[in-house]
Amino acid sequence: MKELPALARFLVRLLPPRGWRHGVMHDLTCAYNRDLAALGPVRAWVRLWSEVLTVRWITLRMEARRLRSVSTPSSPSRPLSLDTIWTDLSVARRTLRRSPGFTAVAVLTLALAIAGNTAIFSAIQAVLLRPLPYPDPDRLVYVWDRFEWIGMPRVALSGPEVADLRAQARLFEGFAALRTEARHLTVAGEPEKVRVGLASADFFGLVGVEAEQGRVFRPEEDRSGAPGVAVLAHGFWLRRFGGSSDVIGRTIPLDDRPAVVIGVLPPDFDFVVPSAMGPSLGADIWVPHGLDLADSPRGQHNLTVLARVRDGASVGQAQAELSALGADQDLTWHGGSGFAFTVVPALEQLAGQSRLALLLLLAAAGVVLLIAGANISTLSIARSRSRAHEASIRAVLGAGRLRLGSVALAEASLVALIGGGIGLLAALYALPLLVAVAPEVLPRKDGIAIDGGTLAFTALTVALSAVLCGAAPAFHRSKARLCRLLRRNDVDGWDRHAMAPGRNLPYVLQVALSLMLLAGAGLLVRSMVSIARDDPGFGTHGLVTFELTLPENRYPDPESRIAFVEELADRLDAVPGVEAVAGTGTLPLAAEHTNQNDARPDVFGEDDPNVTFDYMSVTAGYLSTMGINVVAGRGFTPDDEGGAPPAAIIDETFASLWPNGDAVGRTIRMYVPDQVVTVVGVARHARLHSVYEDGRPQLYLPYAQQPQAAMHLVLKTGSRPGEVVGAIRGAVGRIDPKLPVHNVRTMAELVDASTAERRFSATLMSAFALTGLLLAALGVYGVLSYAVAGRVGEIGVRMALGARRTSILGLVIGHGVSITGPGVILGLVASLMLSPIVSRFTFGLETADGSTLTVVSMIVIAVAAAASLLPALRASRVDPMTAIRRE
Repeated sequence: MKELPALARFLVRLLPPRGWRHGVMHDLTCAYNRDLAALGPVRAWVRLWSEVLTVRWITLRMEARRLRSVSTPSSPSRPLSLDTIWTDLSVARRTLRRSPGFTAVAVLTLALAIAGNTAIFSAIQAVLLRPLPYPDPDRLVYVWDRFEWIGMPRVALSGPEVADLRAQARLFEGFAALRTEARHLTVAGEPEKVRVGLASADFFGLVGVEAEQGRVFRPEEDRSGAPGVAVLAHGFWLRRFGGSSDVIGRTIPLDDRPAVVIGVLPPDFDFVVPSAMGPSLGADIWVPHGLDLADSPRGQHNLTVLARVRDGASVGQAQAELSALGADQDLTWHGGSGFAFTVVPALEQLAGQSRLALLLLLAAAGVVLLIAGANISTLSIARSRSRAHEASIRAVLGAGRLRLGSVALAEASLVALIGGGIGLLAALYALPLLVAVAPEVLPRKDGIAIDGGTLAFTALTVALSAVLCGAAPAFHRSKARLCRLLRRNDVDGWDRHAMAPGRNLPYVLQVALSLMLLAGAGLLVRSMVSIARDDPGFGTHGLVTFELTLPENRYPDPESRIAFVEELADRLDAVPGVEAVAGTGTLPLAAEHTNQNDARPDVFGEDDPNVTFDYMSVTAGYLSTMGINVVAGRGFTPDDEGGAPPAAIIDETFASLWPNGDAVGRTIRMYVPDQVVTVVGVARHARLHSVYEDGRPQLYLPYAQQPQAAMHLVLKTGSRPGEVVGAIRGAVGRIDPKLPVHNVRTMAELVDASTAERRFSATLMSAFALTGLLLAALGVYGVLSYAVAGRVGEIGVRMALGARRTSILGLVIGHGVSITGPGVILGLVASLMLSPIVSRFTFGLETADGSTLTVVSMIVIAVAAAASLLPALRASRVDPMTAIRRE
């Protein structure tokens, strides 16, 4: 007679009672052999399994009914209600009190994750979600030029372009032209640099703001030759004039040009003027442009344009209209090279690059929350295995699957509520620190606070945490089988059941998520290291810079400006420790608004488009002082004075327009100023706007031929930079006591400020990644600790049969590393898929950096092995005789 298949025999042996098992086994064996001879192996096998499964199902139902029949009448399974929920919460509270270690770890883990999410969402709420404080802010947009042929998506508009839009666009209520500049205000004999916003007369009407005191501009005041008027920002009015109402009608000197104060703006008007390449800047004082936009140079792109879309029209429709107008402009003025207008919503423009950085940080905080939930879920499942006997008693007393799972959800809900409260309190204290370390370029960072939206987000996070922490343990408890759970020793450790599909899924997920965070943080940190090592094209060591703005009424002509700069350079050059002094109109990384221009090199044909570039007016010796090497031709000399032929030095990017970069001796036709210059030298390209981007081609003009009122002075010093600050102020004061010195800083500080936003992101990402790694280590420690506690008898038997302590150590550590492996693989795949997103924030790295992924994988595996060590040592110290007696 042929025996039944092994799995069929195993299932039959599980049937109660023992005597009945042998009868069922005999009957099935006889029937199987009979069918095998009459029907063949395939049909006999199918009929056997149908009979085995039917018998198994019927006997389990009978056993369940028998056990429920002996249960107490007061414990039937009841549907969920407020009473049962309250009972489950009471049971969960007592259970958590009996496990203070588990409760403390779970609560603190969730508190840490919820605090991080709350703090980052507070920043997103203030920067990205809170509407602008103007009427109908969704209809406010900015309009930019786009030059596709040189890869510039946003460029400031010129005056004639603004005039064309006002005349031709029909879906806009108006276009306001804006820009900012530094001027000097002298009140009571004390000069001060102030930020002045120049705006067209329709600006305040477009944003829907009226003066708190007095009034705003009128159209007749925005004309050339009109009397000067000024409107004060509320904060500046309080700081400089003490909030006095007598300021209305008072005349104030701006660069010694009188302006009558006609109004004070409300306190919530904190408008900043964005720049296409530089930072967004606010204004202390607002004055009218006073320009005829149609008559200004078309190639001088220096106006930020704010517009309001008409009521009933969408931003998409407005973009379509400007696209059609831009196509006409392209054919008329740019030869069909790809010019276009771009419409950007005001809130999106204000957020700028901070949008992607904050969303990335919120995603990282969310991943930490998922890791925390998976961690607590893993510990709860391991803990529920050790409480299997308790679950079996509940099942015997009539608890159904829903009631068994609801207890686990109640425990998770209590942990989430307590953790959420602690996390909210921690976020409240952490927000001032977050604001302090946030970069200055982060818009509206002073408004970061806990508000109603943040509280709602925190409540949603608590609810999500309860589901994350309780879903898997509830499902695990609801699958309790009476016959198996009543066996006290039926607890999984690292045997074959521990590796069953889905058994360690929460732990695998937290390992994968931790590796993703580590990979992202590693890429950002490596990017910062790459930036520190990269050559931006200029030097930073020993360079001190400061700014001066020469008032037009005291320095009205080029000769007076040149004489002032030369005298100041001679005085500073005599200061001990100063090795060289130079000046420039535009300093790298300090340019608020650059001198952007169009030109046509002599190598271009009639059909070639103009070249858009940045030009700087510099003194002789500026390039050598800044460490910008001249690679061909010569630098400027004192002979390049005002009466000499117009000369220029261009960078290597500009020179590449000529065959083999041979540009020395060639000519360039500039439009602003309208002149033809001869190239006398080619210099290395220096990053002007950002250390991350090369930017436009660059052209240098001699300061003696193109003197500017706003200047940056650069001192190369061999001593400590702070030692020359007093000498700088003294030298300027001896020449012009009314001229303030401002923005004294080193080039190293400018580079640090340029990288502050990404350094902020890298720091927070690293903190989240280390938190996730710590939680993953806690997860493997908890899993193995509960596994060792449940397999003490097995360990004792192994050691009694001759197993060495080293083999027990290897067994436990190997199991910890083995369950970490799938998480590492999953994390690597996810990191490769998400690397294009992180690459937007990196510099000098490939999209998928293999070395970073290899290092973080090794770190995760090493941490898992280290977390396995303590449970392994505990297992290796088990006394065999004591363990066997316990069994």
